[in-house]
Amino acid sequence: MKIGRKLRTALAGAVMLTTLMAAPSSILAEDYEQEMAQAMSVSSAPGGINISQLTGGLDLESYMMMVQAERARLLEAQMSEQIAEVRARQQEIAELNAQLASLDHDSEEAKEIKARLDAMVSTSQIDMLRLQSLTNKRNEAFEILTNALRKMSESREAIIRNMR
Repeated sequence: MKIGRKLRTALAGAVMLTTLMAAPSSILAEDYEQEMAQAMSVSSAPGGINISQLTGGLDLESYMMMVQAERARLLEAQMSEQIAEVRARQQEIAELNAQLASLDHDSEEAKEIKARLDAMVSTSQIDMLRLQSLTNKRNEAFEILTNALRKMSESREAIIRNMR
């Protein structure tokens, strides 16, 4: 089955997204540009590419599901790492608070601990924002996945109704 140029470009983008999601976050900009150039050359190949060639033998529906499920899995792993960082930072804050409680509040050491504590609290707030962002992205991935499933199911139902 031949596919149109827009669909080839979209599928190449999905392939690129899958590649980037699997790559470490330290990917260089020039590597990204090379990958995008390669993906775009695939999407605009003369004579057309069929879906099974581009998606490794999977149909479009399965491929879309696989990409979204992989995205959700990667976001889940990132969330786990972020939660571990937040917990570690909260433990450090609790230890600093315990040290601060045992000191004279006017001493130089207490002032240093207060400064470290303020910095840790600020960093902890940023970590919580990152965690919230990852949670939102994960929820979005699942929402996209369920919407795609619903739309495909509705399309199948419509086709069956039209056949009757």
